[in-house]
Amino acid sequence: MKKSWKGILAATLTIVVSVGMGACGKSSDAGSQTAQVQSVGDLCGIATMLGTDRFSGVVTSGKEKTITRDSSRKIGQVCVSKGDDVAEGQILFIYDAQSTKDDLEKAQLELQQMQNTLTARQAERNQLAADKKKAKATEQLDYNIQIAEADTDIREQQYNIGLKQKDIDKLNTLLTNLDVKAPFAGRVESIGSTGDDSKAGDASGDLATTDAMSTAADTGSDSSTGTGFIKIVETDQVRVKGTVNEMQMGMVAKDMSMIIRSRTDNTKTWTGTVESIETNSPEADNNTDMMYDGGTDTSNQSSKYAFYVSLPNHDGLLIGQHVYIEPDMGQGDASSQEIRLSASFIQDADKDPWVWAEDAKGLLEKRSVKLGDYDSAADTCVVTEGLTADDFIAYPDDSYTVGMPCVEGTDEAADSTMSFDGYGGDVMSGAVMGEGMDAMSDGSYAYGEDASASGMETAEGAADDGTVIGGANGAVG
Repeated sequence: MKKSWKGILAATLTIVVSVGMGACGKSSDAGSQTAQVQSVGDLCGIATMLGTDRFSGVVTSGKEKTITRDSSRKIGQVCVSKGDDVAEGQILFIYDAQSTKDDLEKAQLELQQMQNTLTARQAERNQLAADKKKAKATEQLDYNIQIAEADTDIREQQYNIGLKQKDIDKLNTLLTNLDVKAPFAGRVESIGSTGDDSKAGDASGDLATTDAMSTAADTGSDSSTGTGFIKIVETDQVRVKGTVNEMQMGMVAKDMSMIIRSRTDNTKTWTGTVESIETNSPEADNNTDMMYDGGTDTSNQSSKYAFYVSLPNHDGLLIGQHVYIEPDMGQGDASSQEIRLSASFIQDADKDPWVWAEDAKGLLEKRSVKLGDYDSAADTCVVTEGLTADDFIAYPDDSYTVGMPCVEGTDEAADSTMSFDGYGGDVMSGAVMGEGMDAMSDGSYAYGEDASASGMETAEGAADDGTVIGGANGAVG
């Protein structure tokens, strides 16, 4: 009775799998057929974008720099407005000279007073030394103490004079560095407050903090007192901004070669190098933008950091355009690699060879190809024209027609499973287990020549719990 039950179940499963094999390349809706296509690069073992880790990116302007102002100095004039295009070396703002001159005159007077005090104290010390020589033995100790105190005062005054002289030198430097200039050509993105209510109207834009990418301008002032004032963005160059999380940091390095790929047309690419990785400035949004073969890695528990890719040529890219960033593993030149395709994909090879291929609209077409050498041992042909590694082709099927919608990969079939309630087994609907794919007793699949060779149960033993076992040829027992 048990064997009869198993025979019925085996026959039922065989029919189900046969139906699934017949439905390969078709959707679950019998009225709507689709052709399942595969990447030429994957079929031929060529490195293409599909086998490469991707990062989401956005095209941004070039360098950004926030010019700082010395908060201890008064600004006399702001020479630009928000939105102005500026040239390298153009004056952005000018410090007020009069206030610096006043400070300089005051410091010079203080220095003169300190020097006069030093001269007087030195004279007192010399007089004490002369009087000591004439003093009695009982008075020598008192003179020694007074002379020591005078020496201390003299050294302290000399030190203070040195500090004051440095202040004067700094003020003289500031007077020769009143003009603050643009470090590169670009556009004024924002202007902060001048700190003077009477000139508040000059500031068009609010700049509360410096940008993470910015550095202080060399204005001859102490950068510790600097605050962000004018932000300039380079306009004649563009960069691509990507993000990487903590676990992906090893995938991106400075000066690493990258390929920028259009999201709308994967044949359009640009090359560049990683210019910087902002490890000191984590992004506010902790969602990652790592792409795996079209999917997204959502490791939202770790911080992410921006990195920038500089491009020597950015023709065709627009500021704000969203793109893919891929480490350059040679996939950019995939079209130049030899395509050696299984002969089973090629129709009318002896006369007018063609293959079923996906066109730009995602529809099936008969695409003519030109063939090169044929390898009889491997049963493969070199395709010299008509296909690239980024194309998708379909295995021949009598049900295919020109204009049929294409489905890339096997994800759709893999996601559709048929369950046998009460037996704990799953059968993939619309997909056939490949050669050497064996079903494990827990419902998963393993690869091997034989299920029992991998320490798995035989078909008869596995049937008790409803698990489907596939042998070397994908047969069902």
